[in-house]
Amino acid sequence: MTRRKKILSFLLAAWMLGNFSYQNQTSLNYEIIDNEECFAHYSRGRVFIGKQDILDSLSDISENDILILDGRGDEDPNIRVLSSHQIEDPVIRAEILEIIKEYEINHPSSWDRTIEAMNVEWIVHNLLYSMNYKQKRTSEVDFNNKDEKIYRKEFLRYIIHD
Repeated sequence: MTRRKKILSFLLAAWMLGNFSYQNQTSLNYEIIDNEECFAHYSRGRVFIGKQDILDSLSDISENDILILDGRGDEDPNIRVLSSHQIEDPVIRAEILEIIKEYEINHPSSWDRTIEAMNVEWIVHNLLYSMNYKQKRTSEVDFNNKDEKIYRKEFLRYIIHD
């Protein structure tokens, strides 16, 4: 398959996702806790955000708990949602994205991403993962500053949104 056909196939598949628009999510269910145990609760479990050593030290993790690696102090500030490919529900994704933004508000840094661009990036990662494309990389979505401009492109937003 030519590169052009691959790109067109990808864009068609992204368009077919439909109904994944962040703006259409009206019933988000999360609560910010921000204590030593976890940062937040969302509708299915807990959300833990921290450096790798903190995440490695957690022992009571359930299947629905979300682990988020805080790399906002890196050269290219980054937040990484581990095993993000398992989160396909747009409402759950919206809850997690809101929690990430609340984390940045509570613990300010030079990290700067919009929820809309993060949502598009997450959909693209999940789509690529489901197509068996570089699954080791696409199983986790990383929201680094440099990628903001890529996922804010009007054309991508038009395709991903319903």
